Amino acid sequence: MWRKASSPEEATALARSPRATIAMLELQGILLVEGSGDYRGARALFEQARALQEQTGHHEGATIMRRLVAEAMLLEGDHEAAVSALRELVPLSQELGDPVRQAINFRLLGLALLRQGQLAEAQAALASAVSRELEVGDRRGMIDSLLALAAVAGDLAELEQAARLWGAAEAALESCSHILDTVDRLTYEHYLPRARAQLAPPAWETAWAEGRRLSLEQAVDEALEAASPSSPPPP
Repeated sequence: MWRKASSPEEATALARSPRATIAMLELQGILLVEGSGDYRGARALFEQARALQEQTGHHEGATIMRRLVAEAMLLEGDHEAAVSALRELVPLSQELGDPVRQAINFRLLGLALLRQGQLAEAQAALASAVSRELEVGDRRGMIDSLLALAAVAGDLAELEQAARLWGAAEAALESCSHILDTVDRLTYEHYLPRARAQLAPPAWETAWAEGRRLSLEQAVDEALEAASPSSPPPP
């Protein structure tokens, strides 16, 4: 939490500090993503914040900013750059030892690979994400990864499985009032309709209803089982 300035002079000094500048750049970038959809502008702001973090020796903060840059790349449609950036980030987050951040980076890598049509690698990265989320009990992260794994299943023409996973994720969303981030929402809106269009409505509705009856953990287990023959997680 930020400390409130006790005088106008102190407020000016705080505003000029690198920490305050970084926070301002991050907030402005997030507002561009969530508000106007100016992903290129957000990417530039996150890059500035990353550079400041590195200049001031805050390497953990710089790693977080690099993730936001990669996410902006993904939203902007620069999927090749996003994949490259996230391949570098995954081992860095593993060094920090935070499974939640590791999972986020694996999930973003999976989404970027999915956009490139690299389905086996996408599925493996997403399985790595959801395994970590399952281990630490991060239900919101599990929902996000399950939605992405459903999208992969749809593009693999495993349409009934995709419907089950989406149904389970939707039921879990309703139970915890989780609001999807922009990248997860756009993935859902892009991939679900085209998968649904490929399966007869009665079959889709049946599979969707089956998924809604699954617990989140059961749906995750099904997704992990489907991913098990895939290639190992990207390095």
